[in-house]
Amino acid sequence: MTDKEAESKDFEFPPSGKYVCRITNVELDEVKKTGDNFGKPYWKLTLTVDEGQYAGSTIPTTVMLFSPALYTLKQLCEAVHPEYIEDKDIKLPSVEGGAMPSPDPWLGQVVNIKGTKYAAGTQDRKGRVRDFDEFNVKYQKSDSNGSKSSASGLPMPS
Repeated sequence: MTDKEAESKDFEFPPSGKYVCRITNVELDEVKKTGDNFGKPYWKLTLTVDEGQYAGSTIPTTVMLFSPALYTLKQLCEAVHPEYIEDKDIKLPSVEGGAMPSPDPWLGQVVNIKGTKYAAGTQDRKGRVRDFDEFNVKYQKSDSNGSKSSASGLPMPS
């Protein structure tokens, strides 16, 4: 066993709350489950908490890239790249030579989130019992002057 493996701990989400995060990883993937959304694209994001007691904690989350599941993408655009929203359309830059949205404009971006932690064994809105802990992310817009603000309400440095 390597030192890294020996030092590993069980993954644990931070508690529910507001966090200033940085997008540290974006991977394009496809829905694997059979059904209406099989094969449709989504992003797997890693958010890293930037400040406070949970600084350095990571939060894995997803962003669907197909209709009618664009709610999270809309929130993310409003929070980080509002210029990508035109009327009721979301216009994302694509990967060179392809139709898939490029992850490049998102990497390293700072975003305010409100996260809600749900424990394994609790029921979701549809009455299904969760098999594992979940962390629901809601992206939040900047304040009116365009700056990000921390969970404490203080402006975040640019």
